[in-house]
Amino acid sequence: MSALQVAISFIARGWSPIPVAYRGKVSVTGWPDLRISAADAPNYFSGDPMNIGVLTGSASGGLVDVDLDCDEAVELASYFAPESDCAFGRESRRRSHIEFVVAGPFDSLKLIDPDLPNKEATIIELRGDARQTVFPGSVHESGEPITWDSNGEPGRASGADLKRAVEHIAAATLLVRSWNEGVHDDLSTALIGCLLRAEWPDDEIENFVAAIVAVAGDPKLDKRLSKIERLRHRLEVGDGKGVPGLPSLISHMGSKARANSVIEWLGLKVGKRRIPLDASTLDELNQHHALVWIGGELAVLWLKEWDGTMPRLSRIGHMTQYYRNRLAGKINPFNAWLESPTRAEYPKIVFEPGVQRTPGAFNLFDGWAQEPREGDCTMLLELLRDVWCAQDEGAFAWVQDWFADLYQNPDRKPGTAIATVSKPGAGKNAVFRYVHKTLGRYCTLLAGSDSILGHFNDHLAGRLLIFGDEAVWPRDKRGAAKLKSYITEPEISVERKHVPRVDIANHARFIFATNDDLAAPTELDDRRYTVLRLAEHRVHDRSFWEAFHRELNGGGPAAFAWHCLNRVKIAADLRKPYDTAALAEQKVLNLDHIGAWWLEMLGSEDHEMADPERSNAEVIAYLRWSFGTSVLTKTLHAFYLRHAQKMRVQFPASPTELGVALVRRYLPQLAKREARATEKRHLEVEGRAYCYDMPSLQEAREALERKLGRPMPWPPGEGL
Repeated sequence: MSALQVAISFIARGWSPIPVAYRGKVSVTGWPDLRISAADAPNYFSGDPMNIGVLTGSASGGLVDVDLDCDEAVELASYFAPESDCAFGRESRRRSHIEFVVAGPFDSLKLIDPDLPNKEATIIELRGDARQTVFPGSVHESGEPITWDSNGEPGRASGADLKRAVEHIAAATLLVRSWNEGVHDDLSTALIGCLLRAEWPDDEIENFVAAIVAVAGDPKLDKRLSKIERLRHRLEVGDGKGVPGLPSLISHMGSKARANSVIEWLGLKVGKRRIPLDASTLDELNQHHALVWIGGELAVLWLKEWDGTMPRLSRIGHMTQYYRNRLAGKINPFNAWLESPTRAEYPKIVFEPGVQRTPGAFNLFDGWAQEPREGDCTMLLELLRDVWCAQDEGAFAWVQDWFADLYQNPDRKPGTAIATVSKPGAGKNAVFRYVHKTLGRYCTLLAGSDSILGHFNDHLAGRLLIFGDEAVWPRDKRGAAKLKSYITEPEISVERKHVPRVDIANHARFIFATNDDLAAPTELDDRRYTVLRLAEHRVHDRSFWEAFHRELNGGGPAAFAWHCLNRVKIAADLRKPYDTAALAEQKVLNLDHIGAWWLEMLGSEDHEMADPERSNAEVIAYLRWSFGTSVLTKTLHAFYLRHAQKMRVQFPASPTELGVALVRRYLPQLAKREARATEKRHLEVEGRAYCYDMPSLQEAREALERKLGRPMPWPPGEGL
């Protein structure tokens, strides 16, 4: 395969390839930030000989490379490394690279033999974030091709387990190098004594020693392992007398530097011993807490305490303080729980309604508040059809599909929202009370714009439906942009006080309700809002509302969920809003100062005003222009400035900005050119001047109507 074909195959596996010098390890400048797509790959991988590297860590979906840099480490990996069906190497050192996928951020790690020179010192290396490894399809600097030993799926392991395995491989490598004739009997006794003192289980000690004996070529395996039972008896019955410890290990290894590395990697120091924790306390803590990765940091979940849709989160330091009143001697039960291999833990928090796709993650969704069941939801459907949609059958079909999609595809938001305008009592919030019965904590009502657009937004996480009651100020551009991202973006960055930020899936759909004319921050080319002006004929219909509430408090909500799941066959393209007259009204109401001025200009065919540059003592001159003629850019800008001053616009547009806005938003056929001499004489202009060839009033109005998607109620007799 060519380098390009290999790179594209890596991209298909979710890995990030980078170009590397042929028979080398050096990549291009800025390689840690390089992300090459399949479309871009031909620009980086040409027909010239080259090596192919792969970025490890989060750039390749959590891919971690275990680089075994010596023969002992390669052999020992078969004893200690987790299983993986993805490994490669070269002819002189097969399976010298083993690949894994690790959830959450993962720092790189290099372990060395302190007694060897730098170039020979590396035993093993873990390559995580911001690192790269030269992959098959490349040639080693020795000239040997790098090829696959097994080209299957990388093994999956927790970061802690993989780090522990690598440390065991490195420690065993140093012990093999010290396992010399004449000392291996005493060294094995010292090693087993240290492992027993560090509270290693017997089977772990047996496996560890057996691996060293096999790789070192020591024929006396049974003799070495028989010491475990004898030394454990001495440790338990004889108060440790006759059981060697760290000084003996250091002495028999013959190198203090090597021994200290083994002691550190195996956690043999007294301060690194595993803190004992009784089973009942461990079970209690596991029922209440779990460790989880949040925004690159470890935090503690409170499994039984929730703030809305998010579990309570605490920093580890705060939890240590919280449990200080339960010390057992000098042991803090929380610290002991942290070191327990059976503590509850999750690689990440996810919000995956419907089917959970991330194995082992903590899912914020645990089912509907009410199970859907067949029944009667007639009153709600009547409210949606007759009041919300004002008997517009097309609108009702779209709205019903929108709700049905919420239940049928809760993990696939359409990117559109509903905005309603009504008088008080029309029924805008009645629908919230209805669907809240089945959605439970995944549905919330928020009042005021700060509740949606504020900095701390954890109350938006883990929601399927958010009702915003008078919650949007459409003329707030920054707020409108933030709201747009909430409606369309697939992820939300959750900000909470005192805990790290976390990015989780955003499945929230929005409904906004207001008694004001401004319902949503719509734009002329809006693709997000279905705007409904609610009918008012049910406001004082007591019998209707009594029947509605009987249904609401009976089986109606569960019946509506069942109706959405089983009776509605979604036909609408919910990525596009339903076009209503109310949407066109919102577009007009949301026009900026240029749009509002242009709408004023479209009210009549001819325009004139006093020239602000002439004094009253001079002959009064008028600025005039009409649709269907040419008009100086300066003249048009003067009319705009008069409007901007009247509206107290803080930063009026320049003549150029005005022309660009007119062409892009309202009048695409508008053409700018240099004024001819006859035009300048007629308009009393000297020097260079520019003008627009204005279309007719009718053409200009039709251009705006195309943007609005609806005809406008223009003054009669104009532009015909």
